[in-house]
Amino acid sequence: MDFPILSPALGMTVSIDKSDERLRIVDPRPTADMAVTAVVLVVALVLLFSDFVTDSIWSSVVGGVAFLYFLYRCVTRPFRDVYVIDKQANAYHLHRQSVFKTRTDTADTRQISAMQVEHIVTRGDTRSDHYRVVFLMKMELLFGMPPSQPIRESNLLFSHRKTEARIAKAIADYLGVRFDDNVDKATFA
Repeated sequence: MDFPILSPALGMTVSIDKSDERLRIVDPRPTADMAVTAVVLVVALVLLFSDFVTDSIWSSVVGGVAFLYFLYRCVTRPFRDVYVIDKQANAYHLHRQSVFKTRTDTADTRQISAMQVEHIVTRGDTRSDHYRVVFLMKMELLFGMPPSQPIRESNLLFSHRKTEARIAKAIADYLGVRFDDNVDKATFA
């Protein structure tokens, strides 16, 4: 989805901090899954305490279970990603932060040959466009792995070409690799 004005208004602006030792990118934009979960959580909470649901005990139980389930999903899903690229250690660290824990994935930056922004168009009942940053990997170092690795697997709610290009260009400039902007990729459902 493309909301270039709404994302800064909600405090979901990507920050890029560059120093000689490392590049740090903080990406607070939620995934579409997290946004849907939060909306359903609010709806379940409203329904739980409205007259519509409290007419019977079974409605209250179902509403309470739905509320607890979506509350659990909200606190266990990542709400922010932090990318740290360390040139001296030749390491890339991806920290996915949720309310209770942080998951860290690490990779070797010497495997990256270029950065690109993919424009993914999904056509089915409705058309969906989103952009994502992708690492292009050196083929000689890959054994059975795909030649490109997206930074985030999930679709972002505030996916905008300029923001994704800014992230990819910052990483490409820092690592001294090629940058390809806006590569189209179509998916048909």
